[in-house]
Amino acid sequence: MNKQLKILYDWIETEPKQLTRQIIRDKIIEIDKATKTTSIFTPPTVQEILDYAKSIDKTINAEQFYDHFESNGWLIGGKSKMKDWRAAVRNWIRNPINNTKQNVNGTSTPIGKNRNR
Repeated sequence: MNKQLKILYDWIETEPKQLTRQIIRDKIIEIDKATKTTSIFTPPTVQEILDYAKSIDKTINAEQFYDHFESNGWLIGGKSKMKDWRAAVRNWIRNPINNTKQNVNGTSTPIGKNRNR
């Protein structure tokens, strides 16, 4: 039995007054709010980003990733609060724009490519 239902059943059995649908509905809402777990986003460290990328066999410029999201308040697309930085790392890795290095003259070179060719 799920935790919320058990709390509700126990409450119904011990409640001495006349139960109406509204009283039960209010109690269900109260139990739902009390049992919901809200996770608070905590930004990762550069080392956590590196460790995660290594765990999925990928490479990432963790400092660039960290600096980018730190500078915009850990928002996705500049407007939505980040919920899962690991998902953001995976998306960052998939995006070819993030896998380039800015040259002095403003052009981009893919990371890992020989620029002397």
